[in-house]
Amino acid sequence: MLQVSPLLHQLLLSACQLPLLYHEDGHDGALIELVLHELKAASPLPMFTPLPQSAPLVALCSDFLRQPDIHSTPEQWAARLNKSARTFHRLFRQQTGMAFRDWRQQACVMYALTALREGRTITDVALSLGYEHPAAFTSMFRKTIGQAPTAFVRQMNGGPV
Repeated sequence: MLQVSPLLHQLLLSACQLPLLYHEDGHDGALIELVLHELKAASPLPMFTPLPQSAPLVALCSDFLRQPDIHSTPEQWAARLNKSARTFHRLFRQQTGMAFRDWRQQACVMYALTALREGRTITDVALSLGYEHPAAFTSMFRKTIGQAPTAFVRQMNGGPV
């Protein structure tokens, strides 16, 4: 997943209008070259939520990905697996390569990105993730993505950041 600048966004929209077979030496070729250049320069967003191998843990992760909750605790998950919290932390990191807290946050951000793209309001997304106040969600989003959700929505809609 890449952070798409307003320039890259517009270039991609223009590139979608090109014919499948275009002249590489003309305007269309220059446009594609610029798209490729901007893609190389785009900052990657560290967004991934690897799934574990064990079926019980996969089931918990899948349930969480369908409806993330920022307040879901590792102790709750450990209890559902009949494990101690310490064993759960070790198992989770071993199978996903991530600490539970980091995985949970990534899952919440990925959910938020999708929900915002679908046109849901920031307040609605924040509340659906379990935040009591949109400001707390905005703070987490900014820390993870590097911009506020309002800027993300504006950028996604082709407006100024």
